[in-house]
Order: sequence, then C-alpha cells, then structure tokens
Amino acid sequence: MQRKYTLGLASGLMATLLSISSTTYAQKSATDEIAKYREMIADGNPSELYEAAGEELWKKPAGPKNATLEKCDLG
Repeated sequence: MQRKYTLGLASGLMATLLSISSTTYAQKSATDEIAKYREMIADGNPSELYEAAGEELWKKPAGPKNATLEKCDLG
C-alpha cells in the first residue's frame, strides 16, 4: 500500500513540475517572438507602404473632370 501511495505522489509531483515548466517556456517563447517582431519593424512599419501608395492615388488627377480626391469632401 505504501508503495502505491509513493508512486502516485511521485507521478503527481512530476506532472505538476512538467506543467509549470511548459507554461514558463511558453511565456518565454511568446516574449521572444514579440521581441523579434518589434526588432523586425523597428526601421519602418510595412503599412507605411500602403499609406504612400494611397497618398499618390489621392493626389493623382483622374476621372472625366481630371480632378484629384483632395478637393472631394467624400460626402
């Protein structure tokens, strides 16, 4: 009886330690990935390319009246 109790206690303790270590690893991994992402976009945000393209379209004359969107009130 004592042996079963000891074996069960040891198994429970091992499972607890494994779950704690895997949680800690997951938190470190997520933190590392966020740091990598911040480093990657440090020199500029990729959305700035879309903004630049949109600005070009905004100022480009087009349509039957050859007008830009700058003069449009979008209403």
